Amino acid sequence: MGIIVKEDLVGLGQPWTRLHRRVYDHPGAIVDLGCASWDWSQRFFFGKQHVVGVDPFETDPDIEGVDLFQGVVTSVRGQVLVSREGIGSSTRSPVGAVAVESITLADLLARYSIDQVAALKINTEGSEYEILIHLTDQEIERIDQIAVSFHDFKGIGSPGAVEAVRGFLSRWYDVASIDARWSWYLFVKKN
Repeated sequence: MGIIVKEDLVGLGQPWTRLHRRVYDHPGAIVDLGCASWDWSQRFFFGKQHVVGVDPFETDPDIEGVDLFQGVVTSVRGQVLVSREGIGSSTRSPVGAVAVESITLADLLARYSIDQVAALKINTEGSEYEILIHLTDQEIERIDQIAVSFHDFKGIGSPGAVEAVRGFLSRWYDVASIDARWSWYLFVKKN
């Protein structure tokens, strides 16, 4: 595919909603980790027949073609303590924390019968590093695009951690910064 150019990006309004235009034609699902209110994450649906959202505090959106997993995706199965933090959630604050189910990305894809992912959106307040650095070859093969907000601007992770993940994923994906204010990056599979 080559480098990601601005003219190939589609989205609604804000820079962080951008994906490569081939998301429209890709047969895969949209997987939204950290959906943080459905009116926000609907920007990433792009007319897809199947969307899966993951958020420990979200309620069922009751939208046709949309499934919700009320928990978190991490690199391990089990339970984690999560607290509400503004419109998001955090595993770093014990205040008001509740135990929620934790599954791997592979488990999530199997649970919802997802063979291909047109776009994986990740806004998980810090667990994005863990999720991305642990992607397997099989998961990478199935995921066409990844839109992710690294939270180094909030002191979660570091520029070195962002660079480590970018370096790891750059073997398979082209990368572009799509919103520097919130450390959003887009990874698009190389052809």
